Amino acid sequence: MKHIIRILSVFLLVIMLAGCGTLTKSSSNAPGVLQLNISMDDLEYLGESEIEVSYRCYLGFIRIVDQVNGVDYDRTNIKITFLNSQYNSGFLKGVISKAAYKILEDYPEAEYFQPVIKTKVKDRLFLGTNSKIKAVVKAYKYK
Repeated sequence: MKHIIRILSVFLLVIMLAGCGTLTKSSSNAPGVLQLNISMDDLEYLGESEIEVSYRCYLGFIRIVDQVNGVDYDRTNIKITFLNSQYNSGFLKGVISKAAYKILEDYPEAEYFQPVIKTKVKDRLFLGTNSKIKAVVKAYKYK
């Protein structure tokens, strides 16, 4: 009985000490939203680029990428690019971000990217799917 009481008291002491800690908060005085009014007259159109990814998905969570931009996917040389903004935050996320590097290779001087269209074709299989995602992105630079 004494051993059980000692074990329980040590266990309770550990739980009480685990609850102790330091909470640090930091904040910024910068505004949460920044608005910059730019019209299409302020931008110079460079061109558009089409990116695509082909992959298989099994059991809903096992994803195997087969091709990126028409080339067999090399898992030892991974390139991922995130082109995020307030308006297209979810447009080029996920598997398609593996192909977005092509946009920067095609137009390295571009400063603004506008996603135009994204299509996904899915072929259902037994316990899996074959999918292909294509996206067209326009590239601009400031005058």
